[in-house]
Amino acid sequence: MSVNTAYLGWRPLGDIFRALKMEFVRQDAIVESVGGISLDDTKSASDMRSYLNFTLECGLEVVVIDSSKDCERRGEVGTNATAAAAMAVNVGSFADPEEAQGLAHFLEHMVFMGSSKYEGENEYDSFIASHGGDCNAYTESESTCYQFDVYIEHFRKALDIFANCFYAPKLSPNAINREISAIQNEFQLAKTSDSARIGQCLCSAAHNNHVLRKFSWGNRRSLQDLPSRNAVDVHALLREFHRVHYLPKNMKLVILAPLSHAEL
Repeated sequence: MSVNTAYLGWRPLGDIFRALKMEFVRQDAIVESVGGISLDDTKSASDMRSYLNFTLECGLEVVVIDSSKDCERRGEVGTNATAAAAMAVNVGSFADPEEAQGLAHFLEHMVFMGSSKYEGENEYDSFIASHGGDCNAYTESESTCYQFDVYIEHFRKALDIFANCFYAPKLSPNAINREISAIQNEFQLAKTSDSARIGQCLCSAAHNNHVLRKFSWGNRRSLQDLPSRNAVDVHALLREFHRVHYLPKNMKLVILAPLSHAEL
């Protein structure tokens, strides 16, 4: 199932960075053209990486990190070198609707269940894992973060798959029950954690109607049983949550690789 992405007003991150590479062939050209700011003056003297910060016209703030010297020092050269990317979205469980608590965490799971360009439900995870990488994500109260690393020769495609998960996720109804089951399993594991129990006790002690009282974790009861009983369309809520919050202006991207800023 494809989705209408016109409302986002932005292109896939992979396309953006390909366009940047074609247009800017020198680091100083990037700085001048996109208003980039070198962050190297703020880093530790022992940090061998080079940092550049800029904001794209769509509103997405980006930090690119050249780790070439660092990789050389550690003996990571050629195909043994790795690259990584992370995306932080400025929304978390505090934004959950009352009628579907845990929705932000649920969306964290669902965005990687295929996109319009890469339709396989586990294509992102499978590509990363089969090319020497790792990926993870987590939902906090006011932010949701995603990250991956992979061998450098496969980084370009990995970044394109990653970008499309945010740009045009399928959010297929067929994946809802499976991912709710996954969240339920995470919840069952967390129930035995003392720190998780203490955290939930603190949340329960908050005033009525305070955002801290929300059940941020989510489980089958909050995402399936109660919404079904109250005639709440969780799939529609999921799509609306993505439409409203997953916008370039609400997101920050960091890319790290043994490549120059111009190549990145």
